[in-house]
Formats: sequence, C-alpha cells, structure tokens
Amino acid sequence: MATTSLVATVAGETSNSYVTLVEAEQYFEDRLVPSEWTAATDDNKNKALLAGCRDIDKHNFHYLRYDTTTPQALAFPRTGALVNESHLLTDSSDDPIIPTDIKYAQCERALELIKATSGSLADTMAAGIKSEKIGDVSVTYSDSLMAQASGGAGGVGSLKYLRTWLKRKVVEVGRG
Repeated sequence: MATTSLVATVAGETSNSYVTLVEAEQYFEDRLVPSEWTAATDDNKNKALLAGCRDIDKHNFHYLRYDTTTPQALAFPRTGALVNESHLLTDSSDDPIIPTDIKYAQCERALELIKATSGSLADTMAAGIKSEKIGDVSVTYSDSLMAQASGGAGGVGSLKYLRTWLKRKVVEVGRG
C-alpha cells in the first residue's frame, strides 16, 4: 500500500499541505489529544491533513498570494498582511511563512475529518454533520452549525482559526 506524502514547502509549486505530520503530531501533543487522532494510522492522518488543506484553500482569503511570478500551489503564504502592526507572513530574514492560525486550522480540520469517519452515524449527526462520504473524504455540515461557526465567538474547530484571514466578515449587532 502506498503511503500518502505531504509536501509542506512554503510557497512551493508542488506543496499540498501547510503542515508536516510531525508538526501536526506536535500540535496535538500540546493539547488534550483526542483518541480518534492517536488511533489513526500515519497514512490516514496524512490523508486527513491533505483533505483539510484542500478544504481550507476553498475559502476566499484577504491579501495576495506571496509569489505571483512562479506557480504557488496553495493559498498561503500571502503578502501585505499586517495584523497588530506586525508582518505575519515573513520571518526575520524576510522569508515567507505560513501563519500559525492556518496550520492550526489544517490540524483541526484533519481531526474533524478523522472523527467524522471513525464515529457512528448518530455521533456524526449530533456533531452537526449533514452528510459524509468515506472514499476521498467529503463532509457537509448542517446550516445551523455553519452559522454558529461563522458568527459565534468560539466557532468550531478549524473555522475559528480562519476568521482573521477570510474576506467575508460577520458583524455581530446587539441591542443598546
């Protein structure tokens, strides 16, 4: 059986991931590790990370791609981003970087996909997932869950990390 490979070269022509498996393992090591993640094989983790990256890149992001002269396979890195008066997209030597939020979002999305394929249908429905497809992993969330993720303070998993970068902003209006 062939092993699924992640290519996490920043601004690379053949990149297919923002994180390596080692980075994802470190991310989950630094928090409460869900049993679904630890029980998954490395190949399934890689597949979930690849699908998570593809899902992230479907969004419409602020700012421009970092390299407009050579083909950059993924949506990040971006250029021109200033958040809290600091450049988030280059390091001290001015090399492009992938924002931490994007890496975290990919890890969380991978976990969501692993959970969706490892649980029962009742667990899936309770998690707000309308439908799922196991081969080539595909998930459709309920409208109420998506509204909660885009409008609420906490959001769900991967979406809470993407909010800063998404073009469409949700403004909460309260009564005075």
